[in-house]
Amino acid sequence: MRYFPNPFFSSTQIEIDNPQGLEAKIEIYNVQGQQVASKHFESGKTLLNYTWDAKDNTGNTINNGLYLFTVSFMSLKAHPKAYQL
Repeated sequence: MRYFPNPFFSSTQIEIDNPQGLEAKIEIYNVQGQQVASKHFESGKTLLNYTWDAKDNTGNTINNGLYLFTVSFMSLKAHPKAYQL
């Protein structure tokens, strides 16, 4: 998994290797545990790319701070962090 730039200002690129081509989902949370954004990927893709534009699921620009990424492949999860300046 790669995410850059980090820290970021207006957007960050998230790249995830998915060698088995599993269905996947990226969820982004604020430090209060509230989901602010998500992206679903159908199965068959071995490299997942998502450019998060620092907006929530309703299109509002988020506040500066720490945001947590959760990546789910079927039942597997990873939890990296990203900082917005």
